[in-house]
Amino acid sequence: MREEGFGSGCPIRDDHVEVLTVTAAGITLSRDGVDAHYVRAAAVPKIFLTAELHHGDFLHDPNLAGANAIAKADSFCNGSIAKPDGQRYKAILADGTNRSAVPAVDWVTKPNTTYYQAAGALALFTANAQGLLRQDHHSGAAVPERTQHLRVPVVGPRHLLHERRRL
Repeated sequence: MREEGFGSGCPIRDDHVEVLTVTAAGITLSRDGVDAHYVRAAAVPKIFLTAELHHGDFLHDPNLAGANAIAKADSFCNGSIAKPDGQRYKAILADGTNRSAVPAVDWVTKPNTTYYQAAGALALFTANAQGLLRQDHHSGAAVPERTQHLRVPVVGPRHLLHERRRL
């Protein structure tokens, strides 16, 4: 074994051959009687941030499909290279007419549902009975149900958060 790259502690092993087995559940790499199993990401509700930028005027964007700004923002979500899988996603965005959290009109997050990062392994939050993040009683800030350490980026008009839509 030799070390390269970022100094000591970054070992580079000699070349070797592993047997790859692909199944519906995932893949297995085998070498010298030792197997490493990798499974597909769980089919759970996910939230992701688009990699692409947008000027924010979805309604007047001729390159996006949809009858209104919300539908076009959903189209933007589903065309993102950051989209984690083949599911349909909705923009976490409201205009009070086509999409609203309160009252719930085509709202994105579902009641009592846990949402995960794009890889499907790390839970971000669980929506309350109204499909919203619960509110901290002291500051009024949204607090995730499952963790007190979630850091949510501030989302401006150029990036959108998205949630997997269950059809």
